Amino acid sequence: MREYIAQIEQLITLTVPQQLPIKRNIQQKVTNLELESTLREIVEEVFDLPIEPEEIELDLEADLGMDSLERIRLVTHLEKLYGKVDRQGLLRSRSLREIASILQPNNLESAQSNSMVNLAELHIA
Repeated sequence: MREYIAQIEQLITLTVPQQLPIKRNIQQKVTNLELESTLREIVEEVFDLPIEPEEIELDLEADLGMDSLERIRLVTHLEKLYGKVDRQGLLRSRSLREIASILQPNNLESAQSNSMVNLAELHIA
């Protein structure tokens, strides 16, 4: 029990270095808006379903009525347009905004190079 209390006291005095907030690049915002616009155009063209900018967050299945076959058609169309993409990630996406985030240029590059992302972990002894 004393060891447990000593560990708690160590945790209390532990200082975590402050991380700087991540600044979004203006180019990234423009690219994201362009991607969302392109996605809306594709959905309108392929499915004859007009999507307004504020509807980009709507659920593809529940709100827009897109079934699994239509989602596969959308992903296939995106593969033809962008090349190698994270197909499983796109199929799991619930909204066009999620699809746009997967299609970000840095995400496409990592999908094409099949690189893995390492996340930092905090270990407490």
